[in-house]
Amino acid sequence: AEEAGDVGFNNEPIIPAADAGTKENPIVVPSGMGERTVGYEDPITHQLVWFNLGPNKLHYVPDIGLYFKLKAVGGAHH
Repeated sequence: AEEAGDVGFNNEPIIPAADAGTKENPIVVPSGMGERTVGYEDPITHQLVWFNLGPNKLHYVPDIGLYFKLKAVGGAHH
């Protein structure tokens, strides 16, 4: 991807809209692959917690009460 002038790995944080994260309006995580590893800061321990976000399903994180969903971008494989 880098050779083509594209970003192959984006590690920039996603800042969701204030109303995002509900089941009806999940936080959308872009990925050029069929899945993506996502991290968040645990509100109690302040440690990073990671989970894998797969295609075509919502992922609920009880620790922070938010829903996430993968969005395929670019040359993603389905």
